[in-house]
Amino acid sequence: MIPPAYCERTTQGLLGEPLNVASNLVILAAAWAVWRLADHSSKSTPGVTMLVWLIVAIGLGSALFHMLATGWALAFDAGPIFLFEIAFVWLYGRSMARLTAPATILVLVAFLAALGLSSHFHRILNGSLSYAPSLVLLLAFAFVHHQVCLRERFALFFAWLSFAAAAAFRTVDLMLCPCVPCGTHFLWHVFTGVMLYLLMRGMIANMPERP
Repeated sequence: MIPPAYCERTTQGLLGEPLNVASNLVILAAAWAVWRLADHSSKSTPGVTMLVWLIVAIGLGSALFHMLATGWALAFDAGPIFLFEIAFVWLYGRSMARLTAPATILVLVAFLAALGLSSHFHRILNGSLSYAPSLVLLLAFAFVHHQVCLRERFALFFAWLSFAAAAAFRTVDLMLCPCVPCGTHFLWHVFTGVMLYLLMRGMIANMPERP
């Protein structure tokens, strides 16, 4: 059992973090909404389908970790997030930002290097500093999206705002324990779900329809 890292976990057992577990339903709902959007707009490509299943894995993996709070469950929590980030950067960079394959690889290498560097400071901001590279890259993509895409031009800006709010709630969770016993980590899940939906909505809106 990993030592409690969230306000809500005060006891051991599967029900130690009910809000942190249940709030992952928002992420699963985001996956369902993205799938419906892609299907109804005839844009359900293999890439989109892969991202949808990774969003499902994010929700399920997070719920598993918050139920069990073990080291191996943490891998199921962090792994899908990492895979989604890599897949989204590649697909968005190639299809929306219109980067060449070498340029997209350079972006990925720089992103991975930044992630590796930030991981050395995991105790800062309650672990949220590790998401700083994702916030920076998403903001860059938001500016690109606004310039090159014709539909949902502000979707990625709204996604960035949702992600920033999610990171803020993740950061202050332990600080607010005395006055908010349930903590605020569950809001990290809620706003992350909103962010994932907006990311995918912005990309799907600008994809060509399948014949």
